[in-house]
Amino acid sequence: MKISKAIALLIMGVFLSACGGGSESGPAEAPPVVVPPPPVVKFGGFWFGNVVIDAATESEECGALVTEDGQFRFLCVFADLHLVGMSSTDQDVMTGSGQAFSSLPFLDGTFVSDLVVDATLVSGTSLVGTWSTASPGDSGSFDMVYDPEYEKPSSLGLLEGVWQSTDEFGNPNATYLIDDLGSFTAQDSDGCTASGMVLVLDSRYNLYQANSTIVGCPIAGDYSGLALVFDDFEANDSILLSINSDDRALLVVIQKTP
Repeated sequence: MKISKAIALLIMGVFLSACGGGSESGPAEAPPVVVPPPPVVKFGGFWFGNVVIDAATESEECGALVTEDGQFRFLCVFADLHLVGMSSTDQDVMTGSGQAFSSLPFLDGTFVSDLVVDATLVSGTSLVGTWSTASPGDSGSFDMVYDPEYEKPSSLGLLEGVWQSTDEFGNPNATYLIDDLGSFTAQDSDGCTASGMVLVLDSRYNLYQANSTIVGCPIAGDYSGLALVFDDFEANDSILLSINSDDRALLVVIQKTP
């Protein structure tokens, strides 16, 4: 779908009429100059493209989620790299900070590292920039394009129901129950029990805030992050959940059951 943006400009004119019997009117007054406001930059979006990991001398096709208030989450599945934080924009310049998570150690031996992101954002078109961590040598760049799926409306009604995740062999390994208020519970085959809330951030856009507490297993903890609804076999039949605690990040895909 091609995204278009229109900017309306109001032009005002001043018309003077002559008055007095037989007298000539004075010189016409020039209309005031109306300066249009600068275009509004759409901050949020889904973004897809290459993320370069300098230490691995390679790139990977990754995704990024950015909310209208500046939350960002870069997700690289095969490298298991999660870049998470808050950002702001000044015109088309985006700067952010947060944390980088990986299941493989960074060069300094840690699995979580402080993060800085700098980028140029062309609203609804592209997101290009660099990332670096506090671990020397763990850095890279990204070049991504906008996905208009972001502009699908969000609602709690799309989330209500029974959902399941599966393992790499396609076998169900967790069940999620989500009610009409966005509250959910979940149980997986490893003994993890989770509860939490999914909230609409902005009903115009397809991103949700997600919070969860997991107990009863090695990944227990308090998590927060973002979720989005997407089409797999049917419309709105899948949810991607990207959340993190203080020491790990999780990426889960669940599908609605009949």
